[in-house]
Amino acid sequence: MVVYANLWGMPVEDIKDNQGAVFVELLTQHQRTLYGYIFTLVHNSTDADDILQETNLVLWDKRLEYKLGTNFMAWACRIAYFKAQNFLKIKGRSRVCFNETLLAKLSDLQIDRSEVHTINSAMLVYCLEKLSATSQHLLKLCYDGSCSIQEVAKQLGRPVGSIYNTLSQIRLKLWKCIRNALKEEGSL
Repeated sequence: MVVYANLWGMPVEDIKDNQGAVFVELLTQHQRTLYGYIFTLVHNSTDADDILQETNLVLWDKRLEYKLGTNFMAWACRIAYFKAQNFLKIKGRSRVCFNETLLAKLSDLQIDRSEVHTINSAMLVYCLEKLSATSQHLLKLCYDGSCSIQEVAKQLGRPVGSIYNTLSQIRLKLWKCIRNALKEEGSL
């Protein structure tokens, strides 16, 4: 009997090797972005779900072709693009669909956006780590979803307006830090 590790139906023994584990981590980490990319191509959530599942199966089958350290999203989006294109060709008989040139342009645009999102996320993590422990603690209290701002203010013995002001100052610091880090990296 084969035990399956997750919703993609991958056998556990395949995941135990290091490359398989890294691949599963990359695939899991990029699911939402990959779904968003597919959705921009088909504009229907049910169709995007189906194409994502088909794409995941192909990605898993081709996992040994992926070179660790290269741009996973670009590789995954290329496969998703072909899956979406095939889907739209089949569906094209019943609805109005985009031509291949437009789909290719949308695909390239979305890949660029996902790369920018990945860079911005990394910069946010970097800048969050530079904040004081007090600021990090306040952000955690306010944004982990377990307390309202009013409850946080009560817990800290501060006025609600003070919490909002502090959060505004922290967000400004984060924005400036990200902007400076992107300038230093040459991304801006």
